[in-house]
Amino acid sequence: MTRTKTTRDFTEGKIFFPMLKFSLPVIAAGCLQQLYNTADKIVVGQFSGEPNALGAIGCTVSLYSLLVLLLYFLGA
Repeated sequence: MTRTKTTRDFTEGKIFFPMLKFSLPVIAAGCLQQLYNTADKIVVGQFSGEPNALGAIGCTVSLYSLLVLLLYFLGA
């Protein structure tokens, strides 16, 4: 059984719907990442007695986002 890989040529034909189909998983991953960050801040804000805990989460969000996006694009 052989698998054929389909490719999409964005230089021919209409661009809107293929680009939308391509970008929807990226947008969904960003939304899920924001929801995870929001839930993390809610939990830390409710249960942590440390005043700098929310600041620590805010500092690591950009590194976490970079790591997730790198793994997403390297795996694609």
